[in-house]
Formats: sequence, C-alpha cells, structure tokens
Amino acid sequence: MRKSELHAAFVSAVRLTSHNLPKPLSSHLASGVSTRISLASSTKLPLKANSVHAIIASPPYCTRLDYVKATLPELAVMGLTHDDVRSLRDTMIGTPTMFGLADHGGPERWGSKTKALIDEVAAHSSKASATYYKKYYLQYFGGMWTSLAELRRVVKPGRSAVMVVQDSYYKDVHVDLPALIGDMSERAGWASWERLDFKVPRTMAAIHPGSRRYRQDFRAVESAVILHK
Repeated sequence: MRKSELHAAFVSAVRLTSHNLPKPLSSHLASGVSTRISLASSTKLPLKANSVHAIIASPPYCTRLDYVKATLPELAVMGLTHDDVRSLRDTMIGTPTMFGLADHGGPERWGSKTKALIDEVAAHSSKASATYYKKYYLQYFGGMWTSLAELRRVVKPGRSAVMVVQDSYYKDVHVDLPALIGDMSERAGWASWERLDFKVPRTMAAIHPGSRRYRQDFRAVESAVILHK
C-alpha cells in the first residue's frame, strides 16, 4: 500500500469513528478546534512547562516484551528503515536491549518500593539475575522516573495524568507496577495518586512453559494510575 492510500484509509477511519461518537463530543470536534499530532520522547517533550490540560498514556509494561519486534509489520508500513527500527528499539522504555545506564538518579531517589524490588531481583537465585536482569530493571525504572518528572513539568497545576499499566512477575517476584509508579510519582513531585484496578484473566507469561516452575496463577491486574499535580 502506498503512503497516499494509507493516509486516505486513515482519514476515512477517523471520520467514521467521529461520526459514531455521541453528539455533544462529535459536535465539539466539528466546531473548528485545531488538532496536531507530534512525535517525541516522553523523557524530553518539546512543550512549555504548565501547558498541558491532561495526559493519557500507556507506557510499556515491565515485562521485557520487545514492543518494536512485535510491531515490525506496522513499522514497515509506516516506512521505517532498518536503522530507524534499531534506534527506536534502543531508546524505548522497557526495551530488552541494553543501551547503557544513563544517570536517572538511581534507586535511592526513586523510592523504597522500587529499590526493594531491584534488590530482590538482583538477589534471586536464577541465572543472570544480578547482571542482565538487574540492569534491565534499572534501565526501565530510570526511563520511567525521567518520564514522570517530564510529564509533571508540562502538565498544568491542578490537572492530572492517567497511565494504564499492568503488574507482572520476575520469576516468583511480584512487580506491582501501579504501586511502584505511584510511589515514584510522589518522589518526582506529583501531589498525590490513586489507582483503579481491573483483573486480566490471561497474560503472555502463561505461554512460556518455564514460567510454571515459579507460579501457576497467570492472572494479572491492569490499572489506571491517576497522578494529580
């Protein structure tokens, strides 16, 4: 499919979706409100401080899932080259590749819950826990810490950010990501936070046969974490 055809299909889908929206919302969208789609890293947003009314995000879960590899067909349709894909993969929060640990403050600054998790992962008896997997968690939470601080910078006082995240496990160690992000957010300067939980009956972890060595229950909790500035 050529870019012009892809663009036309996208516009058609958006118009159809807009047509099916409730009348108050659809009339607002048709009233000449300007819109803009931009691309930037959540760790460095090209936006003024205190300029954003609301934030809705779904950051990568802390599951070592390679999101870029999983969406290669879609990225190819969008025209990304091999070098583009490699660059995206190396800089995404949650990437399984190790691109070096930048200075994000360190676990002591991120809060006691995150530090305790990283210490528990590093002390685990399974292979590479103290090396690769410790570095992975340091890299993941370093990126999340920087993003939380940057999101707080751009959002207006009194406004909120909603982040959809899911808990997971490292072997038999529970990674309560909603609680960890909430704890980190307070350290990053957010005034308060809350969570709304939803049970997920099945996860990708159940597919891996080695996971059953550590646990039999593969249900997860997906949460909307609401951060208030």
